[in-house]
Amino acid sequence: MVRPRILMVSPHFPPQKTGLSDYSFKFYEELKKVADVKVSSGDSPQGWKGLSLIRFFLGVLNSREDTLLIQYVPYMYGKRGMNLQFPLLIFIYSLFKRKKIQVMVHEFNYPYLGDFKSLLLYCYHQLMGRLLLLASDEVFCTTEHFKFYLQPKCLVEVLQLPVGSNIQKSEKETEILKKLNLRESEFACIFGNFHSSKDLSFVISELKKTDYQVIHIGANKEDYQKNLSSVPQNIYPIGYLLEEEVSELLSKTKLLLCYFLDGATLRRGSLLAGIEHNTPILVNKSKNTEKELLNCENISFAKDKTEFRELLESLLKAPKRQFANANPFSWELIVKKYLSRRIG
Repeated sequence: MVRPRILMVSPHFPPQKTGLSDYSFKFYEELKKVADVKVSSGDSPQGWKGLSLIRFFLGVLNSREDTLLIQYVPYMYGKRGMNLQFPLLIFIYSLFKRKKIQVMVHEFNYPYLGDFKSLLLYCYHQLMGRLLLLASDEVFCTTEHFKFYLQPKCLVEVLQLPVGSNIQKSEKETEILKKLNLRESEFACIFGNFHSSKDLSFVISELKKTDYQVIHIGANKEDYQKNLSSVPQNIYPIGYLLEEEVSELLSKTKLLLCYFLDGATLRRGSLLAGIEHNTPILVNKSKNTEKELLNCENISFAKDKTEFRELLESLLKAPKRQFANANPFSWELIVKKYLSRRIG
């Protein structure tokens, strides 16, 4: 069987530390087991305009890959995500059918908030995104709700793929518990930065009311000073760690807490990391929450902030629950689903 040849475009890729970087690397690591994959992340932070964009495009023209897979978040292709050059060039290229073009849409546009600035960004992102969708032979997105939003804008059927865990489960024992002076099942975890899509301030304010020891992975003291002005006494922001250290913390924490403005969905890598590690999770649900998540027995869902508070109190007091080792969102399954719909 001929191995697929894929050129994956991702503006963020390790050593950068972002959600897209994590996703692209995990996807690449699994995909390269069954396909010949090259990655292009641009030649500079502004690598998607002007001469840098021309150099990128010449590389595409000279590459031997038969598929161009674009990881798409508008903000990462230009300042404020305002870069019409990149999608326009891809659209023109698509007219000549030199390669099959696939787009994995992680985010599509800035929301309209009732003011001129947000309207401008919304319209600009809509134009960028629609050009890419028109150029695409295959479109992927992260949630069923997002698929419902994108499908009317596409000429092809949109396929939903979960993002997968951003932390691979490791059996390696580390010194992280000793280093942080922690005891298994006697601490809670929160994950990630102060992105506007997460209501971390609410979660932190609730945890602040408890005496429970909380480890915040992915944020440091400077982040707290910038966003909350101070660090609560029982919360320890430890920044980024080695992946095997994060894996051990997820495996041995009593509870992982998440609160997303759009509710729990399959686009949340930190949530899926908790599922992979069989970690007890407390998260809010919404109309966007997929049935596959609702069926995960290690997740406690809150319908609102009041119920989140109540569940937080009861879960911290109760003994840690144990769950069966099953992960329906593994990277292997995600790549298989991607390849099952691959064109060409």
